[in-house]
Amino acid sequence: MTYSVDDFIIDYNSLLANYSLTGEQEKVVRTIDGPVLVSAGPGSGKTECLVARTLRLLVVEGAHSDSIILTTFTRKAARQLLDRLSFRLAKLKRKRPDIQQITDVDLTGIRIGTVHSIAEGMLADSRTQSFNGMTVIDPIQLRMLLVNTGNTSNIYAPRAHPLRTFNQQHFGNPPPWEGWVNRLTSLMNRITEDQIDLDKLADQGGEPLIDSYEWYRNVMKESRRLDFALLIEMLLSELKRGTLEEMMKSIEHVMVDEYQDTNPIQEDIFFSLARNTNLCVVGDDDQSLYRFRGASVECMIRFDQECVTRWDLSPKKFSIIENFRSHPQILDFYEEYMNSHTELNIRSNRLREKGQPPLLAKGPTLADHSSVILCQGADKNEADYQLSEFINNLEGIVEDWSQVAILSPSVREDTKDGIGNLVRLLEERGIPVFNPRGKNMAETEEVMTLFGLMSMVLDEFSAFHDILNPKFDSSTIAWIEESRLLASRMMSSYEQVGTYVENGRAAIANADDKTAYPLLGVMFHIINLEPFVEWEVAPASAWRLSQATKWLEGYSRTPSGRTRTPAFLNLFVESGEISLHQLNGFYKLACKTIVEERTVEHEEEDEVDIPGHISVMTIHQAKGLEFDIVIAYGLCSRNSPSHRMPAVMHSFFAPLRKRELSVSQTVDQLRDFDSFRAHFVAFSRAKHALVLHDPDSWSGRPHQRGHFNEDRINTREYIHNSPKTEVVR
Repeated sequence: MTYSVDDFIIDYNSLLANYSLTGEQEKVVRTIDGPVLVSAGPGSGKTECLVARTLRLLVVEGAHSDSIILTTFTRKAARQLLDRLSFRLAKLKRKRPDIQQITDVDLTGIRIGTVHSIAEGMLADSRTQSFNGMTVIDPIQLRMLLVNTGNTSNIYAPRAHPLRTFNQQHFGNPPPWEGWVNRLTSLMNRITEDQIDLDKLADQGGEPLIDSYEWYRNVMKESRRLDFALLIEMLLSELKRGTLEEMMKSIEHVMVDEYQDTNPIQEDIFFSLARNTNLCVVGDDDQSLYRFRGASVECMIRFDQECVTRWDLSPKKFSIIENFRSHPQILDFYEEYMNSHTELNIRSNRLREKGQPPLLAKGPTLADHSSVILCQGADKNEADYQLSEFINNLEGIVEDWSQVAILSPSVREDTKDGIGNLVRLLEERGIPVFNPRGKNMAETEEVMTLFGLMSMVLDEFSAFHDILNPKFDSSTIAWIEESRLLASRMMSSYEQVGTYVENGRAAIANADDKTAYPLLGVMFHIINLEPFVEWEVAPASAWRLSQATKWLEGYSRTPSGRTRTPAFLNLFVESGEISLHQLNGFYKLACKTIVEERTVEHEEEDEVDIPGHISVMTIHQAKGLEFDIVIAYGLCSRNSPSHRMPAVMHSFFAPLRKRELSVSQTVDQLRDFDSFRAHFVAFSRAKHALVLHDPDSWSGRPHQRGHFNEDRINTREYIHNSPKTEVVR
């Protein structure tokens, strides 16, 4: 008996509770040859569509699992996709145990993950010589490496240096919260990920940046390090050199989720992997959020042209437009919102030009209530108060506070104009709030106490005051002082801690010159004392300590600027004290890096809400999620230098790509496009109610962000003329 695609569609639909694949989804599942472009609106079931298409390939076509590559944007999405594949396959096997084509399917070998994890896996599995011995490092380890190996032509370039002048001319000076090292790293990543033609860059006066980029690549090569950009560049290089040919023979189908957040080098990889043209990309250009990380929504908008250029083929195109998530009034609101931006709604900027084809409302209408609400006030604080009143009145209406989410461009609670005031108002009313990203992990008790005790052992006489600059390192000095204070209290409260510190100091004071103590040995001694062993059994505390020890381990292995070998594995004694060089490294690299990088508090990727708590998260965190009630907060984002920087970099680098991309929009227009897309993502997370935090002014300035065509009057007219909407003031 041959098991056909018709049989599969019938069986697959029977596995779905109160749902069947839509006509357009079914077309995607049935189309397996050649390039395919799927535009999938919010709440349209694109994950189900990808799962069904993958199982169709395995079950009906008999594709081997190692012939399929399925990339997602996050590790969490990859796990969810694999879980759903496993779940659906298991149900299908139980339903049709008589079909050999089904019972023989094994998911082992299928490559599902982010493009970075798939790149690392393919390079490791192929045992390519270029990848052997390489270490992929995170941003904190990268910063330590660059700071420790930099020179006056790059990391320590003076203000008058041509590199600084070039940056100032095209991008402006980095604000304090970005810093020069991060700015330089961003520029390096742009050159790699945008596949910049260095000759074109030189024609724009970019020789100083090219020199710095070559230094950067040389440091990474000599120290056997890779950042994420260089990792995928290595995969592309190996693909084009043919060293992965044996592995490539088995690859028949490549599917890419969230294609709107792809960058040029990733696009090149996907086309190279799918050399038989069986490339299926799925996404929604209206939900492109990651230009600040180098994503180029143009990759999705121009996918048709790219297929013609590379393969002389036009992709088959499908639009999945049924929205099963949002109340029809909410759907109408965010559709009208996206359609209101005139410049965005042309074919070269948006796939669904002028909202065509329109999203279709299939979402539930559970009660006769207002579904779109403007919560207003004369200023931010007044609107915060009105919003806290509104949320408080939801008690008894929602079954659990976790049904409510507050989405904001930033969730930091320690900024003057941030979300902290609203969080405090809610907590004063007894409403618990879950906001892990609003706090700095470096400022938690566990992390500060560990670093404080390390400092107390290694630096008895507080040499950090002389090592760090009071003008430029004030925040790091304050952090170390607070950490040492916490350590002193622990030494008084826990006898074994005090004893260890005193014994450690005595050992250093009495040691011969050049005696070496392993840095990590000191760290491990400390975390094996009380109360660290108690903290290690508490999930949140254990995570904080895990991150802190990871930072210290990364620091200990930071290469020397001269030899490229680990510079801080051992602590050396000079005249009864740890050498000044070693203390310099500990304070200027380990401590200063984690203070200035502001690593957010731990958050389980699968733990987006906690029962009994309102979730506070960034719009980027909320991507792919849904909540009964969504409160869109902080809609006042302005065109500040930091907000405009992704658009500035895109405008500068796009024409310099090897595959040149012309830019017809101004920087402000690009920034507006990004802002509209971000708000669209926030609004489209809502199922039953969407509440907009809408003060008349923000920090004394009027704002129009988050409104139809950036005009509050247009939005208020919509609310006034539409059913199931209201204003709270």
